Amino acid sequence: MSNSVTKKVSDDVHRDMLSDLPDSVILHILSFLMTKHAIRTCILSSRWKHLWKCLPSLILRRSDFACKEIFMEFMYKVLSLRDSSVSLHTLDFEGTLFISSATLVNFTMHAESDEDNQYKIDLCTPSLCTFAFRGIPYQEISWSNISSLKHVDIDAQLFPYTCSGPPLFLFNWLSEFGNIKSLTVTTNTLQSLTLVPDLLEFKIPFMGKLKFLKVKIEEIEYDLHMMLCDDKLQNVKSEEEAARIQKAFDSGLEPSPLVPDGIVDFLLQNSPSAEVDLVDCRENPFRQRL
Repeated sequence: MSNSVTKKVSDDVHRDMLSDLPDSVILHILSFLMTKHAIRTCILSSRWKHLWKCLPSLILRRSDFACKEIFMEFMYKVLSLRDSSVSLHTLDFEGTLFISSATLVNFTMHAESDEDNQYKIDLCTPSLCTFAFRGIPYQEISWSNISSLKHVDIDAQLFPYTCSGPPLFLFNWLSEFGNIKSLTVTTNTLQSLTLVPDLLEFKIPFMGKLKFLKVKIEEIEYDLHMMLCDDKLQNVKSEEEAARIQKAFDSGLEPSPLVPDGIVDFLLQNSPSAEVDLVDCRENPFRQRL
């Protein structure tokens, strides 16, 4: 093989093909990384130094940092240093903050599993279209100008022996969703709502434009299972009844059904014609439409 051919092969092997891509493609790739890791690419070359500031999507996780203070400082720097001329389209977030963005469209929130981390989130997001939540709803969310919000996805989880706050926060969130067209919830979310006292007796003034309700049927998580059992035991009138309830929960017969009686009608009382899709996410799934 000639020297020129050898040199060409060697050049091809060591060629930085990633840097040959246009900025738009590189930014799309970086959007799938945790923002913390995407920013580290700034050391690669002068071209990459400020590229991260144009990310249209940010993924911020409190669990990636040693303490809350370091995370908050990092988050502040990211939001203050990013190029404000580039629309922030998606924020996947775990933590505490005030969000004011005219361009934010998708907001995914992951809550920390620590009751001591109760906090308030202020949202001023007139373009917000999709809100997704995963975790324990300890957060008081102040919604300002969310008339554009159309799609909500909630997977709520609870710890045993906590205060009544999370189910009430969850109910208060729903009361803010006046214009949403689709709602996706898990059976754990619906069972959590049943811990709100006299829930089914409420006449709700919200969700009057709902077109689609999707319920993901999952096994009830152990912590929530314990809370539901304790809730039923509070209203027993005899030791025999208490023993029967405890045995039913211990054997897995309760809670039954997984989708609580009356809860779907409760959510649809202002949108009775909305389509309901029950999706079984357990080991032997089935699909049912109502």
